Amino acid sequence: MIIVIGGDKGGTGKTILTANLAVFLMKKGKTVTVVKTDNNNSISDWYEERKHRKLPLFPLVESFGKVKDEIIHLNKRSDIVIVDMAGYDSPELRSALQCADLLISPARPSSATEVNSIIKQAQALNPKLEARVFFYRCKPNHHKERIELYNYLAADSDWIQPLKNYVTFLTAFEKSTEQGMGVHEMSNTATAKAQIELISQEIGV
Repeated sequence: MIIVIGGDKGGTGKTILTANLAVFLMKKGKTVTVVKTDNNNSISDWYEERKHRKLPLFPLVESFGKVKDEIIHLNKRSDIVIVDMAGYDSPELRSALQCADLLISPARPSSATEVNSIIKQAQALNPKLEARVFFYRCKPNHHKERIELYNYLAADSDWIQPLKNYVTFLTAFEKSTEQGMGVHEMSNTATAKAQIELISQEIGV
């Protein structure tokens, strides 16, 4: 399965979701490959910290430009390929969507995604592609914005449909990322772990 994590905005939790999904799936016994297509070094810095701490590793592959063929090749050797994208439209995003099974487009609850037209173009070439909006850094006990945006998107099938599950503003995600870890490798992170597990279950991995 090929999962692309990307969209049109930076700072929306793409790397945190990539890292935590990869760690959780690896702990479930899945073979995982992460593809870095972003010049930002967030995921590679996280990976280097894992190496330094001698934590279990999975392949991290850099690929730029027309990445479709590389991703298809990697998918033959892995149960799951997670593609970490930049927070803007790019040749890498458009190429990856031509072979992806799922796009997850993270967004904060106060904003909607603008990648609909890119998705529609990609689905014309890749009819199997599904796309979902993922709400990140939702404030605990302040769900009004998230619920309003969820209902707005869900009411119109022309929009990318939102995932029911989301991630709240938890320091566990930032702390684990700083240490090259996923929340499933830390103690006292039950809420964060549950959120990742619910997202994994919803997307079927």
